[in-house]
Amino acid sequence: NACFRDNVQGDCMENKDLAKKSAALCLCKKLHEIGELDHHLRPAEISDDSLLEGLVDVPPEAPIKAGEPQPGTKKRRQVYDKEVCQAFTHLDEGVYKLYFITIQPTGTQATDLLINSTKSDVSLGLICQGNLIHCPFTLYYPKWGEVEVKLEFIKEISGESPELMSRIEHFHKLIFETLLQINSVLFDFNAKGSGVYVVPMGQASTIDMDVLNQVCSLESLRAPIVCSSQAGSFSFQSSCYEDAIIYPLYETGKTVRMFYVKQILTNYTPQAEFPRSKKLCTSYFDYYTQKYDAKISNMQQPLLAAKHVPKELNYLKPPSSYKQKKKLNSDSVKLVPELCGILPLKASLWWQVMCIPSILHRLNSLNLAHQLNATISDSGLTSECLDHKIIFNWSEEVIARTRETQQNLCVSLVERKSDFMHPFALLHALTLRGANDNFDLERLEVLGDSFLKYITSEYLFLKETKNHEGRLTQRRGKLICNRTLFSLAKLKAVPQKIQSVNLEPPVNGFLPGFLMKPKVNEQLRRYDVAYDKWARVDNLDDLKQEAEEMEIDSEGKESKNNTGSCCYNPWSQHMLSDKSIADSVEALIGAYLLTGGTDAAINFLHKLGL
Repeated sequence: NACFRDNVQGDCMENKDLAKKSAALCLCKKLHEIGELDHHLRPAEISDDSLLEGLVDVPPEAPIKAGEPQPGTKKRRQVYDKEVCQAFTHLDEGVYKLYFITIQPTGTQATDLLINSTKSDVSLGLICQGNLIHCPFTLYYPKWGEVEVKLEFIKEISGESPELMSRIEHFHKLIFETLLQINSVLFDFNAKGSGVYVVPMGQASTIDMDVLNQVCSLESLRAPIVCSSQAGSFSFQSSCYEDAIIYPLYETGKTVRMFYVKQILTNYTPQAEFPRSKKLCTSYFDYYTQKYDAKISNMQQPLLAAKHVPKELNYLKPPSSYKQKKKLNSDSVKLVPELCGILPLKASLWWQVMCIPSILHRLNSLNLAHQLNATISDSGLTSECLDHKIIFNWSEEVIARTRETQQNLCVSLVERKSDFMHPFALLHALTLRGANDNFDLERLEVLGDSFLKYITSEYLFLKETKNHEGRLTQRRGKLICNRTLFSLAKLKAVPQKIQSVNLEPPVNGFLPGFLMKPKVNEQLRRYDVAYDKWARVDNLDDLKQEAEEMEIDSEGKESKNNTGSCCYNPWSQHMLSDKSIADSVEALIGAYLLTGGTDAAINFLHKLGL
């Protein structure tokens, strides 16, 4: 398989060693003449175009500047838009689809705080115009343990009055503003920009008009913050504090803590003795008067035993045992009712509202996986509603079922046939480890990488009978390299569907209906404000100073990834390395192979462009 087969004769030299070196130099000159060696007498790199000729059409890359990372490598990271599934992209006048969200506890609960929509007077639903691919999935939180989420299609609705839609939009706006503490400096609410609305649902699986009417006149779910009581004595009504979410009126600032009422302490009043560990005050009345300058008019009102409403809104992954124990052992605090505002929504409903960001994230990612399957593969879903629950270790179960007859696993995969592709299998392959989800693509990537090497080796061996093994290895290497896989994935919009970042709804989550102000977006990019600081912007006048401080902080720090500017919109964009995208393609190959066998995997490669 040598590229040069003629005899080479060197000059006559004084000894054998020099004669060998002379012959070697003559051979190098010959190899340079035929293009096998470059001007430095090193092996010349064969152009990608020549190696991939007749195998795949890879779009040309833009010229790479000196010092920049090469395409297909881990060091090259680029910003991509986060794709939103078709069902969530637009909501125009016409026929809407109403879905009911059921949230139920599963297994033994380690706490007396339960979230169960089936036992609540008010539940939640979704309104959108597209068909949602959905299946039961689990959410986790130590406050209430594991819960199973199911989405049920109720009916199509049309001809609804503009007044009703306006109230639904207002309810949707209020709960997102309160839950995620939307920064009004950055965002405007545009109802037409939302493709999905969250709605309150009654027990009869109909839209709950009582809740909509209750909040329709409110500008915020929190009453105006007032540090002193109104004239006259405060009148305590116990019914207002049952199953209630409260917040201190004396706290000011960007974030206001919220609490849920655990118990009404009838044996405690504002004049009760303050805890001995804090000897600065003799009573609760003295404490609130001295620290907050708050006035309490009713000395007979009972105190409230309350616990913090958790700020964590990512329930996609089980918490660590240490974190769970810490949360469950958190102590309650005693609050004065007169100094607290009451959320107009019951606590039993608010627990469901807190699950909405995780639910929307999971539904969006599942539907994106389904759209990818419909676009790039012939194997489609057999039903829009998948009754079987998401099983995170599904790949192990597939292997176990495949080997029930003690058959060779490789033979089983070859013979395996399926016309059904669960979207979660593809979501598994689209989820990076950095997403910190309950699963990632790592294991599927190993399977897909091995199959890709085998199937391309077989193809080239059978197709190119005249090429020697060295040429076949070169061709195969270029065909399955990260650069090729990355380029083909971009053509199919795979990067936009990848789940890459740890979900923090207020910082990088899906905000239906809330659009960043164009002027703000322009200024943030002009001053090159880092993506992780966008959510903390309070005043546009300080942007320039903040950008300068960020530049000073970053001086002298060598960037390991050579990412360049990290200025992008974290709510609608994310940054991915070329290698991560290529890894996701390999994991997709593994998912199709494990689910549908070799035919499904080969079909995926064909549709991808290989």
